[in-house]
Amino acid sequence: KQLRPAPAAIADFGDTAATVASDPVTDRLVLATISVSGFAALLYEVAWTRALTALISSSTYAFAIMLVTFLVGIAVGSSWAARYRPSANLRMLGVFQLAIAAGGFVFLLGYLVAPAILVSLVRALYYSFPAVLTIQFLVCAALMILATFFMGATLPIGAQLYSSRMQVLGRRIGGVYSINTLGAIIGSLGAGFVLIPLLGTERSILIGLLFNAAIALALFVRERQRSGLLPYVAAGVLLLALVALRGQVFWSPDVLDRGVLIYARQFEARPNLRLEEHYHETDVVYFREGKNATVSVRTGNNYVGLRTNGKVDASNGHDKKTQLLLAYLPGFHHPQPEDVLV
Repeated sequence: KQLRPAPAAIADFGDTAATVASDPVTDRLVLATISVSGFAALLYEVAWTRALTALISSSTYAFAIMLVTFLVGIAVGSSWAARYRPSANLRMLGVFQLAIAAGGFVFLLGYLVAPAILVSLVRALYYSFPAVLTIQFLVCAALMILATFFMGATLPIGAQLYSSRMQVLGRRIGGVYSINTLGAIIGSLGAGFVLIPLLGTERSILIGLLFNAAIALALFVRERQRSGLLPYVAAGVLLLALVALRGQVFWSPDVLDRGVLIYARQFEARPNLRLEEHYHETDVVYFREGKNATVSVRTGNNYVGLRTNGKVDASNGHDKKTQLLLAYLPGFHHPQPEDVLV
C-alpha cells in the first residue's frame, strides 16, 4: 500500500520553511552564509586544536576530548534548532553568525585565564587520571561551546530558509550540505596549510571572525527593516577583528609554548609564584608555527630548551640525560660498534 504524507505534515512544513519568500538574491546569500559557516567552523577547529595542544597536551586522549567537545557543541546547537524550530529569517541567521564571532572572541580571551584555572583544578583533584580528563573536557567546553552551539544551529536554519518548496526539497537540501562541506574542506586545508604557517593561530582565528562578521553584516543589510542596530554591531565586530589582525593583540607568542598541563606538577616546587612568573626566568628567542607543530626555543641562565607544542624535547638541563641515553642505547645494543653518526 502506497504511503502518502498527511496534508497536515505538508502544511506544517510550509509554515516553517517558507518563512521568507524565496528569491535568487536571498537564496545566494543563504548559500554563501552556509559556505562561510562551514569554512569558519573547520578553520576554528584546526586553530583551536593547535592552541589547546599547548594547554592540555597533544596526547590521544587530549585530542579526542577536543574533537568530542567541538562535535558536542555542534550537535546540541543543531538539535536545539531542529527541536524548537525558531521562525527562520535572514536576521536570525545573521545573529547566529554574530554569535559565532563572539564565541571566537570568548576563546581568545578565555585562553588567557584557562591555564591558571586548569592547574588549580588538577591540583585540587590530586592529578587523578579521570579528573584530568574531566577537567580537560570542561575547559575545552567553556572555551568552545558558544561558537560551536551556533555553528550547529546555522545549518538547520539555513536549510529551512533555502528549502522553501516541497517540489525541489531533495535538490535544495543536497545543495545546502554540499556547499557547507565544500566550505569546511577549504577551511580545514586553508587553516592547516596556509593560514597558521603564514599568520599564526591568533590571526587565523581572527580571520574566521572576519568572515562570520562580514556575512552577518550582509544578512542584516539584506533584512535591514527588522535588524535595528544589529548592522552596526556586526560592523563593529568586523572593524575590531581587522584592527586585531596586526597580531599579538590578544596573545603573545610565549602563550603557545608553555605546556601547562604537562608541567603542572613542577609548578608546586614554587607555589608562591603565579603561573606566568614561572616563565619569567627564560626568554623566547625563537617561535614558529608550522604545518605540523609549534616550535620554540627558550634561553635563560645557562639554559637552552627546544619546545614542540609546549613540551621540551631537547635542552641542556634535566632533559640532557634522556638525550644522552638515546645516543648510548644503540651503541650498547651493537656487539662491536665502530662508526657513529653524529
